[in-house]
Amino acid sequence: MKISLGKSLAVFLSALIFMLGMVSLCALPVNAAQTVGLSRTSVTLEVGQSASLKLNGVSSGKIVWSMSDKNVAKYSKGKVTGVSEGTTYIFAKYNGKKYKCKVTVVPAENNVVNVKKGGSVSVYVYTDIDEIMIEYSDSSVCSVSCGVLSDGSGYALKIKGKKSGTSSFKLYDADNKSVYLEFDVKVGSKSDGKVSFDLGSKKTSQDVSDTWGSFDTSSDASEDTSGYIDEVIRLVNEERAAAGKSALKKNDELCNNAQVRAGEISSYFSHTRPDGKNCFTVITVPYGYAGENIAMGQRTPEEVMDCWMESSGHKQNILSSNYTSVGVGYDPSTNCWVQIFISD
Repeated sequence: MKISLGKSLAVFLSALIFMLGMVSLCALPVNAAQTVGLSRTSVTLEVGQSASLKLNGVSSGKIVWSMSDKNVAKYSKGKVTGVSEGTTYIFAKYNGKKYKCKVTVVPAENNVVNVKKGGSVSVYVYTDIDEIMIEYSDSSVCSVSCGVLSDGSGYALKIKGKKSGTSSFKLYDADNKSVYLEFDVKVGSKSDGKVSFDLGSKKTSQDVSDTWGSFDTSSDASEDTSGYIDEVIRLVNEERAAAGKSALKKNDELCNNAQVRAGEISSYFSHTRPDGKNCFTVITVPYGYAGENIAMGQRTPEEVMDCWMESSGHKQNILSSNYTSVGVGYDPSTNCWVQIFISD
């Protein structure tokens, strides 16, 4: 049977269907309400680990994502990924409102520090241990320099990737030679940027800081190093000139004093001398102000100066206006370096 509808009835039915549709659409916020908000407000990740993060309850409109510290975590395509240890916040801005998620990134359980070949990573070790020693298994894979944090709360290690591979690190308490931190450095295609190990620390005052590099002491002691001391002094004055500072004078007796210290730090790497006295007791010339930089493992004047200039404490000594003279010591058998600065 055929049913024929008149035009007016068809229009009425269409209007009724449209109105019912409008009623249904208007009812959605009441019957199927979904609050706008992030799928999570906090997340803890290991370095390199990812987790999904979305803004729920959004039907249309633009979402603007931002982050307080991109060095700690990154956000892409609905996922947040841990980059380096620390805390950051991810914000999603929608319709004039901001939604926040706290992201805490912790080291991977196996304590692997990733660094790119040819790149570098900063490792911060917060500890109350006064003197540390570093041992690592493969100096061909990476090199390391170390400095005391300016507030005395621990140490900063700068690790540079040399070739693909893995080197195991052990950090010792220099007083009792016990291992208190172990981790692996993997050199490859990615870098963690910065990594922190919080072993418990209290801030202490620290006047001078320590820096050293590779503990591979296999360099040939017969190598001609007669010009190394003068080259370090030249590089010091080159840095001072670039900073608008006056040149330091080479003091031969102070160089002898620094040479004594270079021999001492090869067995006791500290600004305290092996007999327990302050490092400045080695100085045999009159002085007003004094400062000392020490390092171990660098094979050339350029390498040791790069390490010192990358450390704020050592750089401060090198560029200080308080000093007028300098002495440098170098032990080629152990690659130990010493700078002693004084004001005449």
